[in-house]
Amino acid sequence: MKKLLATGGRDGLVRFHSLQSGKEEFTLNAHQLAVTSVGFSRDGARLASAGLEGDMHVWNVKKRQRLFTMHGHSGSVWDLDFAPGDNQLVSAGHDFLVRVWNATAGQEAAPLPMQARMASVRRFDSCESKSRKINLSRTLCL
Repeated sequence: MKKLLATGGRDGLVRFHSLQSGKEEFTLNAHQLAVTSVGFSRDGARLASAGLEGDMHVWNVKKRQRLFTMHGHSGSVWDLDFAPGDNQLVSAGHDFLVRVWNATAGQEAAPLPMQARMASVRRFDSCESKSRKINLSRTLCL
């Protein structure tokens, strides 16, 4: 599979660029409002996107097709990421809630009660410790 970089913009589009050439490969008309976050599954086959309108989508990258849409936050979704194993997706929203989703069916798997207001979520490989923790930047490490 070709190595891609995904970016989200104020125009609601998700753009995919080749990491080899830097050229734009394709775009997805993803959200009604600005895209706030994008995240690839570890195998690169799926991409999750979030928007200011509060929707989250999971896409099949190769087919350039939306697999499903998730709703649950009241307000904008600030960040999302696939959890280790790619079976779950974790999101943080304007409602200061963290939600855990089934990343293959799009249903909410479990609420994650938090003591602190959350702004972003990251996988283990982006965090210093391999345990759930909240750092000073209000990031939940999975």
